[in-house]
Amino acid sequence: KRFFPVPICTYPYPSVLHSPGFTQAARVSESRLFWIGGKNFSEKNLKKCLQYCGDGVDWRIVCSNRNNIFSNMKKQAANENTVPAVEKTVAILELLIRSEAGLTHAQLAERCGVTVSTCYRILKSLEKYNWIEKHSDGTFAPGQGLFSLSVKLCTNQTGNWDQTRQILSRLSAKTRLACKLSVRRGDDQVVTARAESPGPFSVSGKTGATFPVMEGSVGAALLADASREELEELLKQCREPIPEKENPELLFSAVESVKRSGYILNTDNNRWRIGALSVPLRDPFGRIVGALTLLGMADDFSESHIPQYLKFLKQAQDSFFK
Repeated sequence: KRFFPVPICTYPYPSVLHSPGFTQAARVSESRLFWIGGKNFSEKNLKKCLQYCGDGVDWRIVCSNRNNIFSNMKKQAANENTVPAVEKTVAILELLIRSEAGLTHAQLAERCGVTVSTCYRILKSLEKYNWIEKHSDGTFAPGQGLFSLSVKLCTNQTGNWDQTRQILSRLSAKTRLACKLSVRRGDDQVVTARAESPGPFSVSGKTGATFPVMEGSVGAALLADASREELEELLKQCREPIPEKENPELLFSAVESVKRSGYILNTDNNRWRIGALSVPLRDPFGRIVGALTLLGMADDFSESHIPQYLKFLKQAQDSFFK
């Protein structure tokens, strides 16, 4: 579905579409957009373009009469009855997902064929819901919020929800503890999946439960790559009476522990008076997309048990992106 530059001339051109009135054409790099500019744009010429390229081609056309086209153009390709704003948003997300280094605001606007102001509004909306994140160098990348939408497919490229549950069930069986998978959604952490302990007693909870994103061991794992300024801002905005709100050093030290050791154990500084051992879940590009947590009573996390638990957590981490 990649387009190639096609000269559209005001005079006959061998083996290439020639439509009087069109003066320029260019492909937008790494996207599916095709720009056409001309003085005498008409439905007749548009139909010639579509007929030349065949059915099923994904067209987005911009000409000199820009407003008229976006309001009245009926796409003659396979996808009809679409919403332009949604298509632009999807195009931006596709570019960010494909880009390993991230893209700037200006690069996204250029490559997606949208105005700078439109691109800005789309980026701010996506950033609000944590679907994308902005780096210190000004580039944007996919955010952790996207993971919550695709968690049922996160075990591998063609995985499914059953495979995610199988990973957690295996982890629970090996450790004989309850376990859960959590993701960040804005200022919250959300439990997207869990497995109960096979033993007679278990620390229970609900799938779909939400907590402040910085709370407990899960919060430290999800925020392990966050800056000190971001952590302070999250604490400032938090309205829940959590230990981290009352004593910010709990969050700062927990995040440092994850950065240093790759895990965090919390057995006394939480509202539920339970034990929790969390590790960040990273995608193939090294981005934190979730947190894996073992849950039990404080006595379950004796010093002799921790190395074995970490071994099983590492196996579960690797299983998500095989």
